Formats: sequence, structure tokens, C-alpha cells
Amino acid sequence: PGPSPRMGHAMCEGPAGTVLLFGGASGPALGDLSDETWEWNAGRWRRLTPMHTPPGRRFHAMAWDPERRRVVLSGGTGAGLVLS
Repeated sequence: PGPSPRMGHAMCEGPAGTVLLFGGASGPALGDLSDETWEWNAGRWRRLTPMHTPPGRRFHAMAWDPERRRVVLSGGTGAGLVLS
């Protein structure tokens, strides 16, 4: 299994050649916002449970910071919020 179909999500390179996916929207009128984090590694998806998870959102950006070994996420919209 992997992430459900969605749009407006963000993906970035992660540690050791992995790919990370966060958020996005699905459902009627794309109103269901996801706060899920997924990792693509060695040809398969795995849902991650990070210690800190921002609220679900769409149309955000994210990047892997190799020095701090963490994802930096910015912007997006969700539940009436505009985040930056």
C-alpha cells in the first residue's frame, strides 16, 4: 500500500536517496487535507510517523536540509489557513 491519490502535495529528496511526500488534498472538491508523511525507498512506500507533524495542507513546498537532517516545509493552504 501507499499514499492515496491526491493533488497539491509536496515531495522532496530525503536522506540516503529516499523521497519524502507530505500532505495534499483528495475527496469531493479536494476538501480532505492530509497530514500524512510517506517515504519512497527501495521501490516501496512506507508511512512515517514523525514526532512533529504540521496540520494537513496543500500547495506547499518542502526541502531536505542535510546539515540538520530534517525536512523544511513552507507555505500552503488548509482549513482556512495560509501558512508561510
